Amino acid sequence: YSRQLSLPGFGMAGQLRLAAARVLVVGAGGLGSPVLLYLAAAGVGTIGIVEFDSVDESNLHRQILYTSRDAGRPKVKVAGERIIAANPYVRVECFGERLTSANALEIMENFDLVIDGSDNFPTRYLVNDAAVLAGIPSIYGSIHRFEGQVSVFGADDGPCYRCIFREPPPAGSLPNCAEGGVLGVFPGIIDTVQATEPIRRLAGFGVPCAGRLVGGRARACIFPYTARRRQNKMTHAAVIVSLVRPFKGLLALLVGLLALIFGRVHWEAPRWAGTTGGGIAATARAMAARPTTSVIALI
Repeated sequence: YSRQLSLPGFGMAGQLRLAAARVLVVGAGGLGSPVLLYLAAAGVGTIGIVEFDSVDESNLHRQILYTSRDAGRPKVKVAGERIIAANPYVRVECFGERLTSANALEIMENFDLVIDGSDNFPTRYLVNDAAVLAGIPSIYGSIHRFEGQVSVFGADDGPCYRCIFREPPPAGSLPNCAEGGVLGVFPGIIDTVQATEPIRRLAGFGVPCAGRLVGGRARACIFPYTARRRQNKMTHAAVIVSLVRPFKGLLALLVGLLALIFGRVHWEAPRWAGTTGGGIAATARAMAARPTTSVIALI
């Protein structure tokens, strides 16, 4: 780590903080695989991986963690091997299962922050909701064809994912990676920004990206804009309705009333503000217009 130890403001103190940190990465695909390598190389002490999928040859043009020899093998196993090979001093915890509302809190509660490398809206909202409930920041990244976004949610009194994108788009309205395609190099560009955020936050240097949404386009200037969320104090009220099924209606009502009374929460059904695939300007406008509080449901 000598090259980063010599950095002003980093030093041995920053390196020791990284060594003591526990970071969870959800998804080891196009977004997650480069992030995992960077975290291991930087010396993050414990890295958790949530991934249920296996390596396919179509992954290889962007998921640099894998090789053609890995086709058919579980990604979580291959990722664990690659991380240890890159840095044998890192501890790896593998969760070879799909992230669900039944296991999300149990997995996340032992980590300092979570990096969202998922490729679908249900998992993205689940990561956000569980992170808020666990009280840890989530590092968001997304790719859609030639565009991408990065931000830090649920940290430093900043907004969460639902504060900006209140509900997912209608099912089938946006093509997935297989249908819409993706430029192989572009996830790596977004990943680099996404991997910098936890390292910067954990090592204690620089200015965090909380309250800002960094957007990039592969067809033009890489990062044409950074939208900034108003830095007002956030209050999140979490409603766990699926984890306590017999009492979910009463629990939701009780927590909602307490939030409205004590947290001055603006209770409103979420509205989806757009995606990276056509919503950069709309997203920037939406960030400035959103209320400063939200109610989150883990369902």
